[in-house]
Amino acid sequence: MNNGQRELLVKRLADHKELNRSITTVVQKALQHHKDMGNSIAVWRDGHVVIVPPEEIVLLEDIQPETETKEPPNYYRSTISARLRPEET
Repeated sequence: MNNGQRELLVKRLADHKELNRSITTVVQKALQHHKDMGNSIAVWRDGHVVIVPPEEIVLLEDIQPETETKEPPNYYRSTISARLRPEET
């Protein structure tokens, strides 16, 4: 890695909102891929591992936005996981 690449990386990592958006985008793509392929995912919930079948994986595009901003909902900010549908929690 040269100095220019290092400076660019440091600059991008310093922008927490951009980093959060990038991680959210990558996670959503991975969740969509699992859903499309029919694969379950494992999430941590209430101190236990929970297996979420593909038909219960909820993507950001599947839920009503809380605000007009492009920020992900709170439960996607603190952990990289899918959530069960509200009626199942």
